[in-house]
Amino acid sequence: MSSAAMKLANAADTSSEESQSLIADMRKAVNTLRSIAVEYEKENRPDKVKEVEKEMLELLASYEDCAFLAEAVKAVPQIYQPSDQPTDFKKLIEAEVTKIKGNSRVSGHCQQLVRQFREVVWDVHHAGQPMPGDEQEELVMTSTQRNILNIKCPITMKPIIELTDPVRWKAYGVQTHI
Repeated sequence: MSSAAMKLANAADTSSEESQSLIADMRKAVNTLRSIAVEYEKENRPDKVKEVEKEMLELLASYEDCAFLAEAVKAVPQIYQPSDQPTDFKKLIEAEVTKIKGNSRVSGHCQQLVRQFREVVWDVHHAGQPMPGDEQEELVMTSTQRNILNIKCPITMKPIIELTDPVRWKAYGVQTHI
């Protein structure tokens, strides 16, 4: 590895370590916001709860950006190609961020944090009750119907779109009903 590449790798490691500290602080802030929202919910102040949720969503967007950027900066030394022309590191990092966004689990983690936030707020006054949207509703068939190989139940021979309480049997990939 050349001297320039070595310096780049060291700078990327330092930057990544500093980013990880910031990311950890952001996680702590999300937990603090969750606690604040619970207190507002206990005081029956839904306007304040919504305000805190909005702030948490903004914080999570920054969290995602920071995580993507930290990962991209750390990856740059491996993809850097020395040349006679000046390197546009901003462009290189942006391309890496775009690539990482497509393969990352960070967004799923943030969605999980939002869900947890809403659950703890809901539990203040509705402990033990399912959140709206979590009730067990009938299955809704969507446009994936045409991708299903078995269009009829192998037991009753009814079309699967007419089944009530359908169950998918993973071992055989068939759909039946109870």
